[in-house]
Amino acid sequence: MDSLLNFMKQFLQNVKNALQPIENNFSNIKYHLQNNKPLALCCVALLGLLLFSSARGFIQKNSVKNERTPIAIEVHTKSTDGGTHV
Repeated sequence: MDSLLNFMKQFLQNVKNALQPIENNFSNIKYHLQNNKPLALCCVALLGLLLFSSARGFIQKNSVKNERTPIAIEVHTKSTDGGTHV
């Protein structure tokens, strides 16, 4: 049981060390976006455009198609001579 606990501690430490550079990159991006308002606005607009276009494609793909298919209808009529015509 003790070896499992040590393994988990070591695993979590490795994950933390692997995520540290990613966290630093996000901090850098956050700093640049806070100090450069036009860049932040462009990023937000681009993100919104990407989300809108992907949502629109998803909605169109999953919407009910309004395609009409021909239906064959048989019509039986009676003639005055007593026969049936199709």
